[in-house]
Amino acid sequence: MPPTVATKSYDWTYTTMYTGHQESGQAEPVAWSAADPEDPSNAIPMAELSRPDPILFYAEIPLFEDELHDNGSSSVLVRIRVMPTCFFILSRFTLRVDNVLFRTYDTRIYHSFASSTPLIVREKAGWEAPYERVQRYLPKREDMTPLTDPTFIAKILTELPKQVSQREGAKTGWRGMGSRVEIARLPVSSA
Repeated sequence: MPPTVATKSYDWTYTTMYTGHQESGQAEPVAWSAADPEDPSNAIPMAELSRPDPILFYAEIPLFEDELHDNGSSSVLVRIRVMPTCFFILSRFTLRVDNVLFRTYDTRIYHSFASSTPLIVREKAGWEAPYERVQRYLPKREDMTPLTDPTFIAKILTELPKQVSQREGAKTGWRGMGSRVEIARLPVSSA
């Protein structure tokens, strides 16, 4: 029998680090630059997002989901929330390869309608860990259902030491591990 040779290298897990795009018909492209970690306006204010402000609009949009031929799960889910003071978007990619690894890639986008300098904050972060490392955190050892919940997976991955989940990961060399915060200054409209 002839040796098997891969004709094309591809990622069968559908791992994506998609952070969004801008419509090509818009006049000026959005210019992203590194955020200043010392400037609080260059960060997403989680306290503001945790307040019980009225939600004017909410949508949860699944972009894709695949069961990886019964070897796990790969999905992207986008959540959009608009409040009177701001809007917040979370795009979450979640990967579970059974008995191998877990991976999450989040893109968070925030804009305050009241900011003196109108800007958009975009936070991109990726985490990865071996399957058994996440499995240790199951509330009940015999109940594996939480391992199918993207929120549970993300919570565990983000609570692991950064050395484990954002540097070593599952030793795959995935380039999505780590965090980065960027800002885009919006043009001020003269009304």
